[in-house]
Amino acid sequence: MVLVVAGACAEQSEPREWSTRDLIVVEPYDPYGTAREYALVDADGERRPLPIQEVESVSWALDGDVLLAHTSLGAVWGWSGHEEPPWLLHAPSVIPGLTQTLQVAPGGRYAALHNYTETVRGLGLTVLDVLERRPVGAPLACTTGPGVVWVGEGPELLEETDECGCCLMPTPFTVTHVRPGGEDDVLVAGVEESPQVGIDPRRSLATVSSEGRWQLYELGRDDDVLVLDEPDASEYRSWSPDGMHMAQVTDQQGVVRDRRGAVVWEGELAGFSSMTWSRAGDRFVVQRSCADDLWRLELVDLTRSEPVEIVGCDDLRLVSWSPRGDALLMKVGCGDDDGAVERVDLGTNERRRLIDATPCDTIGLGWSPDQTTYAAWEACEAGGARVRFFDADGEAIAAGSCDAYLDAVWSPDSDMLALTQGRFGDEGAPPHLHLLRSDGNLRDLGEGLIPLGVHNDWRPGPP
Repeated sequence: MVLVVAGACAEQSEPREWSTRDLIVVEPYDPYGTAREYALVDADGERRPLPIQEVESVSWALDGDVLLAHTSLGAVWGWSGHEEPPWLLHAPSVIPGLTQTLQVAPGGRYAALHNYTETVRGLGLTVLDVLERRPVGAPLACTTGPGVVWVGEGPELLEETDECGCCLMPTPFTVTHVRPGGEDDVLVAGVEESPQVGIDPRRSLATVSSEGRWQLYELGRDDDVLVLDEPDASEYRSWSPDGMHMAQVTDQQGVVRDRRGAVVWEGELAGFSSMTWSRAGDRFVVQRSCADDLWRLELVDLTRSEPVEIVGCDDLRLVSWSPRGDALLMKVGCGDDDGAVERVDLGTNERRRLIDATPCDTIGLGWSPDQTTYAAWEACEAGGARVRFFDADGEAIAAGSCDAYLDAVWSPDSDMLALTQGRFGDEGAPPHLHLLRSDGNLRDLGEGLIPLGVHNDWRPGPP
């Protein structure tokens, strides 16, 4: 396993092939934001430098075959990690005070470089082709949206612009489906309120919400089709993970539509609090208020008309779907005592207690990708937090120290978990990165190492 870290003291090691368990981290951890240098670190602590200077951020591209490095001067470099030297994808900027963000498209072939300053919200957006190692067409007009909404895996995207050229008080707004090298389509134009623009998980349906209207568009290669246009009174809206359905809750009434806007389920959801889809997108659980600080948990199957109660009125704190969608982890039954973590088999509705006497301020529950291990993050009485790991039967595997919990990320193959615990700034020792293996072995890779995020740390790979 190899990790990307920051630190200038690393020595060059022999070139090696990357594995699907490579992880991006930063070292040493610096709460004051001074310059950092990145390096690669493997599971044994051996380090080699990243051959790019003044790196601001790093991202995986081309499904993990290339590492993109964005520098403080505005340059974007690509590196395959082997004997080939880094190659320049975007030249440095000469605009004073320019800030840039780099956003990689799904699949990692394309990346968008968004430019802005303190006084100008946007100075244009450049789409980069990582595979061809060149920009795609000319830079786009000023983009006012907070980030890029990719269509498919790129280079097409949805762009929000305004007539005054990204000034501090922009108006009116336009949303355009941009097709580099093709004909663009304007979805919405001339609206005074900044639109909320979204896309389904399959990245082929766009939603635009503005000025009391909600619209659904089917995005085509040549033309876009308006599928649905209705008043926007929804209090909640959520796509299923497979992109086949969208749920809406309005005035305690739930409606689920398919990709063409047709209603496939509807029902009363009084006391609605939250909704969580299964990964397959055919079911979801609804948390509904039933008394002060008490909730009821119900399962909604899109093939059935009525929800099925899973948990009656209880102190329900956390709910987590299993990766295969056949079970739930729940934090329940606190009251005056410590609660418990229970597992519910959705095929039989059988509830099984896995962990007794877990603190009621447990802050997280999570499964490993292969569903053989799970973790519970718990607050400590003396302050800070720790994470405990269990097998599927609730037997303890290992536990982190009772210190400030910072981050924990599973590897795609579920064999390792990168766990960072420590304290910020001058409050204590710098964070330490630990690698927990599925056999319970917990290895300390040293202080100052910290994963760069939660969802895109490990090099992409199959679970």
